[in-house]
Amino acid sequence: MKLIATIVSSIIFLSSLTMAQADEKKQKNIEAVAKEIKAAVKAGKITEKEAKAKFAALKKQGHAKKEPSLAEWIKKIQALVKSGELTKEEGAKKIAALKKKEAAMKKSKKTTPKKKNSKKSSAKKENTKKAAAKKRAAAKKK
Repeated sequence: MKLIATIVSSIIFLSSLTMAQADEKKQKNIEAVAKEIKAAVKAGKITEKEAKAKFAALKKQGHAKKEPSLAEWIKKIQALVKSGELTKEEGAKKIAALKKKEAAMKKSKKTTPKKKNSKKSSAKKENTKKAAAKKRAAAKKK
């Protein structure tokens, strides 16, 4: 019984290692493609618009690297401060700027007005236009 449990746990462990290696390989391939796209833009082979389309296609396929979250950015900045590459003041400014940007993005998502596509509002607009046209026509006759 212990032998079976050991074999099963070994298989699970090895398969998780294989999956991690596959993820790492996939990430390296994505980074290589991203470098190629950036190089093509620099060389003038493709436009910025075409590059954005290619990045969007990569992302749509689920192969693009996710943008780091606010917490991940903060950890990176703190690591840079700890290593001495940034001063505490520079780190604090960068973190404050990130938080401000994040808050602005959240606010813009909340305040974006939604379009109303109701038939009633369209009918009201049409009636208002017709009424205005009638008033103009009546004013011209006088």
